Amino acid sequence: MGRLNGITAKILKLELKKVKYLRSLSFIQGTAVNALRSGILFLMLYLIFRQEITIGQFFSLWIIRFTFSAFAGVGERHQCLSRNGSFAGELSADSRYSSRSEACRPEVGG
Repeated sequence: MGRLNGITAKILKLELKKVKYLRSLSFIQGTAVNALRSGILFLMLYLIFRQEITIGQFFSLWIIRFTFSAFAGVGERHQCLSRNGSFAGELSADSRYSSRSEACRPEVGG
């Protein structure tokens, strides 16, 4: 029984290490994306100031940016793994664990 507890403790330590690593990567990614978005905004405002682009072109680019931002959620699957446990994908097929992964499933319909 002690050997089983030791192996379980090792597995738990590895899982926690992986979750910490994924969360730090997620933080770095979010910070970089927000900095890039702010940089693009300030660049476009500077181009308006220098009269390189018009306000209409600015708003057109702004709408296009929002369109591409809608696809940003596709890469957020790793957050479900770090939130629900590393085996959430495998466990979601099992009916006993389906309620754990409900938060990461996309809504269907209106």
